[in-house]
Amino acid sequence: MMGNRKTPPFFEVEHYDDWDLIPAGAEAISLCDGDARTCNQLWKQGQVEYVSFWECDLSTSDFSSIIQLQCLRYISLGKCDRLEDGALEALATLPLLQTLEITDCAGLTGNAIRAIAKASHLQKLVFHCDEVVSGAQAQPLEGCIKLVELNLAYAGTEPFQDLCVFRFMPELRYLDLCGWRGLGVRTAEALSHCQHLETILLGSTDVGGRFLDWLVHLPCLKHVDLSGCDVSEDGALKYLARSPSIEQLVLQECGELSFDDVASLSKLRSLKRLSLDRCRGLDAASISALKDCRQLQWLSLAYCSGLTGEVFSELARLEGVRELDVSGCDGMTVSALRRILQLPSLEKIDLRGCSSLREAEIQLVAINFPVEVITSPPFP
Repeated sequence: MMGNRKTPPFFEVEHYDDWDLIPAGAEAISLCDGDARTCNQLWKQGQVEYVSFWECDLSTSDFSSIIQLQCLRYISLGKCDRLEDGALEALATLPLLQTLEITDCAGLTGNAIRAIAKASHLQKLVFHCDEVVSGAQAQPLEGCIKLVELNLAYAGTEPFQDLCVFRFMPELRYLDLCGWRGLGVRTAEALSHCQHLETILLGSTDVGGRFLDWLVHLPCLKHVDLSGCDVSEDGALKYLARSPSIEQLVLQECGELSFDDVASLSKLRSLKRLSLDRCRGLDAASISALKDCRQLQWLSLAYCSGLTGEVFSELARLEGVRELDVSGCDGMTVSALRRILQLPSLEKIDLRGCSSLREAEIQLVAINFPVEVITSPPFP
């Protein structure tokens, strides 16, 4: 489990002369647009534990001085196009390295994951290199048995085969697979071995009901993000609704939601936070069904098109809600707002961008209730 130690502030180095400004004993250094001459000064900073490289012109040989920093715990590499697989093999030898973040490094090949996997002590890995990663090439990650956080979010278009490496990651608590296509039952079955998994992000994937059905077997799962997924295609939410542990569910931009889709969420007895931003098809009956989510404390309907005053009035049935976001909803009415403000637990409501309400009307109604009302500045 990763410790709770707070990351110290980073000192930025953009030119060689900037080293004179770095205080002795600095623990975190960020190098922007640096070259080998600039980076080779790192070895003089014997106590450095956190290093960030951004758009640095570094080759594999330049990392020979970097790996002399045996105290390194965190390394971030962004847009370092000369970075090659050999550099990652060198970094994998660092005995205390816990976090490795790699973003848009075009020089890496399909063997990059294999090199990273040699760092068996890694606890957090962020790998955003769309030209490199695929289902098959991710398999060597099974060597990273101590991973607690894994971010493989993908912005490409190629479909990949199932990822089955998770069966070898018993300590995994956070997983980001946003953008992956073709994730199937084999991936989901492998995830069932991650009995400590708390957060999974699956935005813009094509997972369906059979995949989500496996998530029910994760006893610690609390946060699920399905933003941009077509959850209505096979009644996917009815499978997920059997989870006894989910506390936060994100369904932003999930298209047309039916009554059955929303009603199934009422079975999530532990649900505390729900986001339905920019979803369509919500009606009074759908919102009313949420009243059975007895633990629901935070609800967002931001920019949901087509919501009427009747729908908003149904929100007054959600007696446990403390925070409500209806920003960008043009159908809000004064009478509906008055009913909502009477909710006994309501502490905050976001009305930014509700063009159907005038500021004076809101103030006149809200003045009688102990609720924080947010009306400005409006969203762009």
